[in-house]
Amino acid sequence: MKTSFVAAVLAAALMAGTASAETIGVSMQSFDNNFQTLLREGLDARASKVSGVNLQIEDAQADISNSAARWTTSSPRGWTQLS
Repeated sequence: MKTSFVAAVLAAALMAGTASAETIGVSMQSFDNNFQTLLREGLDARASKVSGVNLQIEDAQADISNSAARWTTSSPRGWTQLS
C-alpha cells in the first residue's frame, strides 16, 4: 500500500506543471524485484517526458537506515523527497 501511495504522489507531482526545475528524490526499498523495477522504470520514463523535472532514484537495499540516510543527504539539496 505504501508503494501505491508513493506512486500516486509522484504521478501527481509529475503531471503538475512546473514553473522552474524541480528535483524529486525517491528512495525505494530495493531494486531486487520485478514490481520495483517496473515502478522505477515507469517513474524514470515519465520524468524524462516532463519539462523541468529531474528524478533521482536511490536503492535503500532493504535497509531502513539506508533510506533514512537518503533523506538526510537529499534534504539540504532542496529536493522534493519520496520514500
